[in-house]
Amino acid sequence: MGRIKNWSDEAIAAANPGVTLPKLTIATVSRQDASGTTFAFTKHLDAINPEWRGRYGAATLVDWPGNNMRAQGNENVAGRIQHSEGSIGYVGYEYAQRLGLKMASLQNQAGAYVQPGDQAGMAALSAAELPENLRLFLADPAGREAYPIVTFSWILLYKKYDDPRKARALRDLLRWCLTDGQKAAADLGYVPLSPNVSSKSLAAAGAIAPGD
Repeated sequence: MGRIKNWSDEAIAAANPGVTLPKLTIATVSRQDASGTTFAFTKHLDAINPEWRGRYGAATLVDWPGNNMRAQGNENVAGRIQHSEGSIGYVGYEYAQRLGLKMASLQNQAGAYVQPGDQAGMAALSAAELPENLRLFLADPAGREAYPIVTFSWILLYKKYDDPRKARALRDLLRWCLTDGQKAAADLGYVPLSPNVSSKSLAAAGAIAPGD
């Protein structure tokens, strides 16, 4: 909310016992363009904080309070964080991992502080029960091992395609992504899908067909 302005603030010290904190001004870095990353972050804030919910809610673009720097896209936000003293921001895990950014342990619904990673992400997504349309937001996942800010990524497709070759190619691609392709997810900074999510997604991919 912009009220804590220095890294040595007593509220930060209370959450980090034994850590020597610098007397540095906090500079937040955010997206200046509408983004799913912003929506995932603010969806969690909306779920856990009534004041945030009343003022901002969940949105793809936010007029952030406090001393805020803006950048276009995840990669530029990550670069700004990397090169700005006293900065903190939010980016997709794959960008933070690729650039070697320091990442905060966040307190989850169970009260545990959890470091981001593929296992913590899988713990958050493992209890997901996908609806028929496969559209699900986990604003504040349960589970002691769960990282509290996670989101699915979606592919939007037609159910029917005029070109049978295109329909077959899309089915084959998605089947690979949901099976063998999952083996590469963690190395690329993404969370592998749990079996219940993969199976429902595979069924949806199998329904892609040539048009009449």
